[in-house]
Amino acid sequence: MKNEDVEVLTGGHSHPGQLIRIGDRVHRPMGPYSPSVHGYLRHLERAGFEGSPRVHGTDAQGREILDFVRGDVPCPPLPAWVATGRTLASVARLLRRLHDAAASYRAPADAVWHQPVPPREWAGTVVCHNDLVPDNVVCRNGLAVALIDFDLCAPVDPLWDVAVAIRHWLPVRDECDLERIHAGIRPGPRLALFCDEYGLPVTDRVRLLDAVMDCCVYAYDFVRAKAAEGHPAWVRAMAEGRCERHLRSVRWLRRHRGELQAWLV
Repeated sequence: MKNEDVEVLTGGHSHPGQLIRIGDRVHRPMGPYSPSVHGYLRHLERAGFEGSPRVHGTDAQGREILDFVRGDVPCPPLPAWVATGRTLASVARLLRRLHDAAASYRAPADAVWHQPVPPREWAGTVVCHNDLVPDNVVCRNGLAVALIDFDLCAPVDPLWDVAVAIRHWLPVRDECDLERIHAGIRPGPRLALFCDEYGLPVTDRVRLLDAVMDCCVYAYDFVRAKAAEGHPAWVRAMAEGRCERHLRSVRWLRRHRGELQAWLV
């Protein structure tokens, strides 16, 4: 294979510098949860969901082999189109298609998932992505077409997955933590747009902001737990004070909860 067909991919907190594209395949380190993730991805393929990478076994180094999904993956600093309603709506529709495809899947009793899992209050039977940050979404012409990095997938209430997506795509963040493209954007209309495009029922809209709040707290605890394990990326996040951003998000949500709830009724 020609050298130009091999590329070290940027991004990824869990395996920085270890994601290798070889032709139209990505070779990634495995975790104890990987076999369970592969079973889920194979179900999505059988269900006709086109927005996830296909699994192609493992290589001689024991790395998993997945499709390389071509497109634009928005990484910081985020491009301006990420803040458009058009892109946001496409993320909501893609997430709904994922949940519809996943609804018929029941994970085996011995399935292993990435730890720590979401809080018990949001337990469920639908295996969801659980990490819908912008750099896990592949876009083409400003529209979300696929999700990547399913390492955190696990059975939860799908509303948790919606809350994770809203936390990152609204975004739910203190003004001092916003990227330039989100400065001055009103969050309420974006929240309503996402819920409408996803088709979130009224009963779930009542609970949504509680889920978003819990997501912020979970993110804070997650970073601290991973840093305590000595994971370099999360140790660095703690040292740089990025973990505190999640607590600022909690305070931001408390300040703006009434305004946001008004857009959900």
